[in-house]
Amino acid sequence: MKKFLKEAQHTREKVVDIEKLVFQIREYHSKITGAAARNEEVHEKLNQAMENIRRLFDTVKVALKKMDEESKALSQKKDAEKKRPADIRIIRAQHTTLQRWFFETWTEYNECQSDYREKCKEKLTRQIQITEKKVTQEEINTMIESGKFTVFSINAQFQQRGIEEMESRHHDITKLAESLKQLHEMFKDLALMVEQQGE
Repeated sequence: MKKFLKEAQHTREKVVDIEKLVFQIREYHSKITGAAARNEEVHEKLNQAMENIRRLFDTVKVALKKMDEESKALSQKKDAEKKRPADIRIIRAQHTTLQRWFFETWTEYNECQSDYREKCKEKLTRQIQITEKKVTQEEINTMIESGKFTVFSINAQFQQRGIEEMESRHHDITKLAESLKQLHEMFKDLALMVEQQGE
């Protein structure tokens, strides 16, 4: 039982670390969307934080799966070999609580990423409209999706910087889309774990 509680505490600490990283990522997103020019240092910190979250997600996912297997194994032991019923309830309660908390934290991260993507799109749209006055919403959407900003007639240094910033934002949006795909896969794994726990 002590070993299980120690593992549960370790897992709890990892979820707290994920929460802290989500907070940091929100701050980086705010700095990026509020900045007039691309800040490579902030982008590098953001990428590092996102990589750390993915690593922690995998660690917590494995720990929760192990806890679930231990809980099921205890329930299936013969009566003489079973631990006390109170221990089994504690193990199940710890697992359920950690899993729910982890899911809520991961949902918050997903919302954070979605909000950032929308803010990047809004900023990119504003920049396109400022740089080229006669661009329709359909053309803006096409440019965002394709990453091609060549419709602009570049005749001033200001416009060139705007184009470079837009391309940078598009790169960020593309990278975020990849992250959201990975996040979706992680959610599917987590949903499978929750479904298996209910069985």
